[in-house]
Parts: sequence; C-alpha cells; structure tokens
Amino acid sequence: MSNETLNSKCPSCGAPSTQPIILEECSRTKSNIIESFDSIISTCITPNKLEEFHNDGIPEDPCMYCEYNKITEIPGSFVKMQQGASINSWLEVHVCPNCKTKYSADPQINATQKLCN
Repeated sequence: MSNETLNSKCPSCGAPSTQPIILEECSRTKSNIIESFDSIISTCITPNKLEEFHNDGIPEDPCMYCEYNKITEIPGSFVKMQQGASINSWLEVHVCPNCKTKYSADPQINATQKLCN
C-alpha cells in the first residue's frame, strides 16, 4: 500500500483508507507493559537467536514460530492490488470498515472509485 493511499477516503462515507497492522506480544513477559528489549530477551526461550536477529536482521525472526508469540492482525481496509487502466498502473482495492463499500484507490492520481460488489 502506498503512502498516497493513506490520504484516500471511502467515496461513500469518507472514512480514511487503512493498511493492515500486525501486532506481536510475547506471553512470557509482563502484560500491559511496554517491554524493553532487555526485559524481553531475559524471558526469551531462544535469547541468542533473538539477539542475533535484533542486531543483524538475519536470519529469520525467531519469534515468528514461537509458541509464546501472540499475533493479532487488524485487517484495515486494504484487500488486494488490481491491474489499472494501463499496463503500468495498479489500483488498490479496499472495503470500508464503516459502511462496507468496496472501492478502488489509484495512488498515482489520488482518486477513489466505488466498485460493484
């Protein structure tokens, strides 16, 4: 999703377009507290792998498959990309969370258009 889409709005109700958000929380840490990296690593079951990932960005995030990693996905309005009018253009398809209108957003010209459901 492009930065321009963040300025687009539902053509029916005017609600802003939103992108998906993925939140991760370790169930081994204290709840309802924003943890520092040091406190997270102190409760981690694979601290060496987590530290390597944190410092080097490689290999894969060890939290991804950890049994203690609680993942919450907030879908946002974005659904998929769709071919635009020309071969080099793409549209972003959204479904408004407020009024359920399906619409396309063209970030190149900052325009939205209601789609048939």
